[in-house]
Amino acid sequence: MLSPSGGRDPVLSAVTLIVGISVGLTFLFGFGNVLTLALRLGLPVWVVPSAVDLSVVWGVARDSAPAGAGRSC
Repeated sequence: MLSPSGGRDPVLSAVTLIVGISVGLTFLFGFGNVLTLALRLGLPVWVVPSAVDLSVVWGVARDSAPAGAGRSC
């Protein structure tokens, strides 16, 4: 949205900034938690980024799976 003066709407800019900061901090805290867990489990440091990737994939797959998927009869 454009304001009457031709620039960006300051409310839109503020909301975009707040959402961006929230997403960034969520990722950083999540990475830190997975890093701590991986190191406690004894994984080598070079494996930790893969553990973060797998945790993200698991979370996305869990949230996007249809209800009842993966349940056996």
